[in-house]
Amino acid sequence: MHKKPIQAMQLLESMRLSMPDVTAMQRMSQMQGGGSFTLPKGPEEVVRTLCQVAPDAGRPPPEVVGAALKAAGLPATDENLEKALREAKGCAPSSEDMIAARMAAEHYGAQPSGFGTSSSSIPPTAGSGYCAAVGSTSRPSSGPKPEDVIQALLQAAPGLGQPPPEVVGMALRQAGVSVNEDTARRALAASGDRTPSQHAIRMVLAAGCLYKTILLSEELNCRCSGGPTDAAVGDFTKEEWLAGAALARLVNGSGHLHWRFARTGWLVGSMSLEHMDEALLEFAQSGWIPPAGILFWHGLCRKVLMQSMSFYRAWAKLLEADGRNQNAYIKAILQAGLALTTYFLAKDPKEPTYEQERQVAMLQRSVIAANSGSASNPCTCQLFYQSMLRQAVNFWKSSFKPQHVRQGPSGDEHHDAALELLVQRVSPCTILEEHSWSLFVPPDEALLLPQDDPLSGVFACLPKRIITLTVCGQYWLYKHDAPKARQYFFEASKMLIFSMDCFDGALHTFDERKENTHLLTVPELFAYLGRVDPKASPYVGWTGEMKVSSGKWPPDVGQQRSLTPSLSQNAATFPPLCFGVNGTLHLRVEGLSGKKLHLYDFTGTWSLLPAFPLASLASPMKFLGTRAVLIFVDNPSWTTLGHCIHHLTAVAYATLGLALAHGGVEEMLKLRKTLQLYLYFPRKGLLDAGFQVNHFNQVQSVMLPWLQMLSDQPPVLMSDLPDSINSSALPRPLQVAGRQIVCHQGGFWTSRHSRLKAEELEAFVQVASSFPWPGRSEEEVLHDVWGHDGFDPLADPCVRRQARCVRVLIVRRGQAAHGRRSLVNLADALTWISQTYPANEVRVATIEMEKLSLGEEIAVAKLADIFIGSYGSGMWWPIFMAPNSCVVWLTPHVHMWFLEQRSIDLSTPHWSNSGSLEYENLRPLRHVVVRGALPPEGTLGHFQLSLDEERSNHLAFQTLDIFLDLPKFGIAFSEAVAKCLFRSCVPLGAG
Repeated sequence: MHKKPIQAMQLLESMRLSMPDVTAMQRMSQMQGGGSFTLPKGPEEVVRTLCQVAPDAGRPPPEVVGAALKAAGLPATDENLEKALREAKGCAPSSEDMIAARMAAEHYGAQPSGFGTSSSSIPPTAGSGYCAAVGSTSRPSSGPKPEDVIQALLQAAPGLGQPPPEVVGMALRQAGVSVNEDTARRALAASGDRTPSQHAIRMVLAAGCLYKTILLSEELNCRCSGGPTDAAVGDFTKEEWLAGAALARLVNGSGHLHWRFARTGWLVGSMSLEHMDEALLEFAQSGWIPPAGILFWHGLCRKVLMQSMSFYRAWAKLLEADGRNQNAYIKAILQAGLALTTYFLAKDPKEPTYEQERQVAMLQRSVIAANSGSASNPCTCQLFYQSMLRQAVNFWKSSFKPQHVRQGPSGDEHHDAALELLVQRVSPCTILEEHSWSLFVPPDEALLLPQDDPLSGVFACLPKRIITLTVCGQYWLYKHDAPKARQYFFEASKMLIFSMDCFDGALHTFDERKENTHLLTVPELFAYLGRVDPKASPYVGWTGEMKVSSGKWPPDVGQQRSLTPSLSQNAATFPPLCFGVNGTLHLRVEGLSGKKLHLYDFTGTWSLLPAFPLASLASPMKFLGTRAVLIFVDNPSWTTLGHCIHHLTAVAYATLGLALAHGGVEEMLKLRKTLQLYLYFPRKGLLDAGFQVNHFNQVQSVMLPWLQMLSDQPPVLMSDLPDSINSSALPRPLQVAGRQIVCHQGGFWTSRHSRLKAEELEAFVQVASSFPWPGRSEEEVLHDVWGHDGFDPLADPCVRRQARCVRVLIVRRGQAAHGRRSLVNLADALTWISQTYPANEVRVATIEMEKLSLGEEIAVAKLADIFIGSYGSGMWWPIFMAPNSCVVWLTPHVHMWFLEQRSIDLSTPHWSNSGSLEYENLRPLRHVVVRGALPPEGTLGHFQLSLDEERSNHLAFQTLDIFLDLPKFGIAFSEAVAKCLFRSCVPLGAG
């Protein structure tokens, strides 16, 4: 029988049976102004709590009310039931309602509800008599069903994927379900394993017979004791029983650690070693589990505990790292990195990615940011580095084979031939070895104390270095040079560890589902490195104990794992807070460590904002009724449309988006009145924006008009040097912070740590589209922009909402474009359109967006069927277009063009479902790219770059003007018109 190894995170997964629902707790924080959540004290308060924690679930039914009373610790008396039901229904309950609520309270267990069941709805059992003999059948039970238990488990930990058999067994045990072969099969099927193996069933049975520990069968030569009353386990020695109790404490300690991080992980420095349970810390540092160490255990249990020790040793080293002693700090961070390398290399290739792993990735970035003063993202690849990253991915696709893990030829003639070509002196591996190792591989100090510009510094863009080193490591395997391969793999694994929070996001757009591009994630690269020849392995630690040699890898396409943080990790709901007289931020957060506290921002400014405990303010505090919204702003997002929208999507999603989704426009506008925006610029940003005294530089803000949809209060500019701000230079209605203490009941903060998400963009579009902007109405815009002198306004088909007329919007770049990417022969294209299509069938409007108000700009984009413009920030406006509308992208005469990081052929118009900006395919639009032509000699403008110029700077084309290739433009335009009749674009298929 195949013996699947039980990995460490499967052991640690048991913590999610006792962790709270973080989403529900965040809602409770908002509801109570950020204070700590306390259980409701009366039946009416129980119902109000249910409605506030899940506002989109409607009125709770009687069954939910009865179970909620029991969960809150209130007796289900007739009086309490009647009060709770009256609160829920708004009137006196019927006898049927009373009966249903009473029965639900009596049988309360793990039955999930529609209002966001948390893991606390799976109560632990008091005894241990729920184990049945292997192979027995179950009797009908009035308690919870196995399917209900698993549904509650999945809802309690969304995003963690399919629970392993051990967790399934423990969940059944804690819910009071008799654990036998029948219930095991049903539970596994409910968890996603429709055809469970006999081995998986045995693991459920074994785990179900223990309480908060894991038992492996005698066949696996491993005993992790559970208790003397477990009949299926047999007799235990006193030492084994004590060790089992110690293991239970480790599990509980790990659960508390992760719960704490889920609550305060957004506050850099909020955690320290004191937040690790004493037993968990001792285990992480020495492997000691009373009354003996890890060696007390056997076989796979020892391996599980060793991997667990590596994981929590990394936590301990990160939490003890202190930048005040630079040598000690570097040593601690490197030790944490080695421990994480050991952990990831030993992880079973079939394991999913766990939320705990994302937590430690964010913790590592936070610790480095707090101690180095730089929150820069090492995965940022812009300008020429983006071109180099693309070249590295192409190198991976042409020269890497995941099955090649041994020295010598791989057995694949095509792959071996590709590696043989790398012997040439111009290959990346040869150049790296002979000329550029010291410039290509960053020293430890550059990883731990980053000082370079994250955009163009000498060690920027770690992903392209990691990919190149991995491929070249495989080349040295092929050349039988194991020491050289080990050196390359070791440096790749080290950089991979120090970019594990951002690597997956940087490579996501390169995933073409072919040529192994789906393997460009942190877990998959470590899965490969963990399988290479031991003589070339970068493995650090207990090689003989922990080496993984089984498990199918690589995974099938579409099953890749990722460490990219979720949206919930990129936002925080603030507790009560105050701003000091010098703009300092003070937060009410309990149990803070003695370390310096910061908020960080990865959206573009890479800045750290100091924070302090609220108790540090000696002055009396008066809390305003509004909530603070903190927004980090850099110069590009302040002045450029694309950067601005990309920046504000996360803010709109975290503040008004949920209110709009749950309560409509009325609820959104109601919440908007309670928000106060605070803007933080880095010091250089204040200078660039022209806000500082003696550095006046009039810069028009693109972001400022957008802020009015988030709050009706004037936004406040924050600075730690208020005297340096020239208040007369601030554009209205922006105000500079005063010199008094200002306090709020709570607040919001966001910092996108990953690529743009569909739900973020959808929330932004809905909020902006629903907001009552000042200026002309949509009807007025429709008539003013597309009205025609030759038609009666009342009979003009092109100014009706639903009409057989295609409205075309051509956007010309205005003064803000500084004369770049101008459409030189646009007049010729307009003449061709007017001669080809009657004005009552196709109506063209040509405008400069900057001459419209913001609300009018949104309206004109919403009303267009076809949007035409040159590449740039102006091509963000199509996000407001109706589904299946068409977008025509006009480019200069370039040699290369990339879509979703793929090179495309522009000899003919190229159709696809994805745009060329960050929103890509997140909106249901059809896009076509049309390349310009070279103009006749003597035409004024700049129209072409050399191939070397394009390769060295992939944004250099933005300096070029565009001469429309009229035949190609005509083809693309005709196709768009044909598919947009009746305001409905017909999909063309994959582009």
